Amino acid sequence: MPSENLSKLGENNYYEWRMLIEAVLIRRGLMDYVDGSKTMPLGSPNSKAVKDFLKKQAEAHTEIVLQVETSQLSHVRDCNPTVIWKNLETVHWTCGSATCQKFLTLKKADDISIQAWIAQVCRTAF
Repeated sequence: MPSENLSKLGENNYYEWRMLIEAVLIRRGLMDYVDGSKTMPLGSPNSKAVKDFLKKQAEAHTEIVLQVETSQLSHVRDCNPTVIWKNLETVHWTCGSATCQKFLTLKKADDISIQAWIAQVCRTAF
């Protein structure tokens, strides 16, 4: 299956990227391997269950790595997609006065529609 045509994760698009990559991972049956709800089954490393788990985990890892810009590669070096997911969240999760300041200084430009303005406010709030 070809890789999705979505914007790669960069410095300023984490929230949109996360929503889109989650959709891709869910559709491909990989999100449980990323959010940690699917854990390594008990058994020998050569058992089918363990091999299948590791294969799915590697697929999830690959999907994430292929959807980040090169500037983000240092955050996706771990081979465990759950660790990567948490790393990206920690690095990109915006909280604090900078976000509030950006939100409070939003102003609708005369040349954009009200729908586009609402979308911009929602993206900032999100």
